[in-house]
Amino acid sequence: MRSYPWFWKIAFVSPLLFLSLVATGAAQTHRAAAESAASMDSARSNPTAARAQKPGDEEKAQEHLRQGRALLEKGDVNGAIREFRQAVRLNPNEAEARASLGNALLEKGDVSGAVRELKEAIRINPRDPDAHLDLAAALGRQGDWAAAAEEYRQALVLNPESLSTERKLSLACFNLGASHSQNQNWSEAIAAYREALRLNPNDVCAHNNLGLALEADGQTEEAIAEEREAIRLSPRFAAARVNLGLMLQKSGDAEGGIEAVREAIRIEPNDWQSHAALGLMLLEKGDLDGALAEHRLAAQLGRHLPLPHVDLGRTLAARGDLNGAIGEYRRALKIHPDFVPALFYMGLALEKKGDKAGARRTLRRACSLDGWDEPTYRERCREFGLVRKTSESSR
Repeated sequence: MRSYPWFWKIAFVSPLLFLSLVATGAAQTHRAAAESAASMDSARSNPTAARAQKPGDEEKAQEHLRQGRALLEKGDVNGAIREFRQAVRLNPNEAEARASLGNALLEKGDVSGAVRELKEAIRINPRDPDAHLDLAAALGRQGDWAAAAEEYRQALVLNPESLSTERKLSLACFNLGASHSQNQNWSEAIAAYREALRLNPNDVCAHNNLGLALEADGQTEEAIAEEREAIRLSPRFAAARVNLGLMLQKSGDAEGGIEAVREAIRIEPNDWQSHAALGLMLLEKGDLDGALAEHRLAAQLGRHLPLPHVDLGRTLAARGDLNGAIGEYRRALKIHPDFVPALFYMGLALEKKGDKAGARRTLRRACSLDGWDEPTYRERCREFGLVRKTSESSR
């Protein structure tokens, strides 16, 4: 039985889409003794900064730091940022003030500002594992997963005991695994998730993500076992049921896969990804009416996203409604003009309609964009003579 290429699992109900990446957030531990010593050392090594301070500035900075924390606890992020900035102005070499400002900026959504302040906190006190965890979370928000993984690794190498609790250490391992997953470094992701589960065996998200990494690494049976364990621990974990369904479908148990996804929909009926997954599985099975119903609902629930419109277009094309399919692909492109799947499938639909020139023009545009170089696309682009020589020569 033919299953969908791995790419389409990523595109529509992706393991990465369901990746339970837990942001570390603002660390609540006080880095008092180590950071105070690091701040004093930094001031001694930076005479200009030391001379710029006036008597009492350090005490005033600590007061602003306390006020900022109190405001952050009350949910006043802007007020907290103002207080933390005052603390940094009065004592630029206080790592805690820098880290607190960085975390507040991250909470507000100023990711680049957060990265800048957290890097400065680490420059002042490079041996603070919590600062490395916070920076890793910010780098993850930027999509710089390689750098995030390095920061998680640094936190774990420095002094695991200082991460306060076994739960926090488990979280660091979990996030390291998530970072490796984003980079598709599956063996390293698997090792990190397994360490997270050694420390916290009941972490359902770690079981889920370990399953996804195992399946990506070709270990489908082990992956299915992890998803089942996630569901045993949390029966209403709908994403794990969808992932289990996809894995069962891939392993040849189409009916078991469909039932797993239907159960996910019963738990979360308004999740468009689950409806999209079920639609693709029904399309594979040949149930075009069922697939159409699921994809129409997915497109309605996820109307602001391009993927569900591409799904619906594929089902309409399979039913012979090429005009309807092209209309859905155009809706997807209106949302995201450079969305490669929409361009690719629209090119195929135009070809079926006999518009060879339009098909070639559309596929050429798809081939010029990042993300085109997947096996499903590459073979058809090669048929049109559109595979880029630079890509071929680098393979």
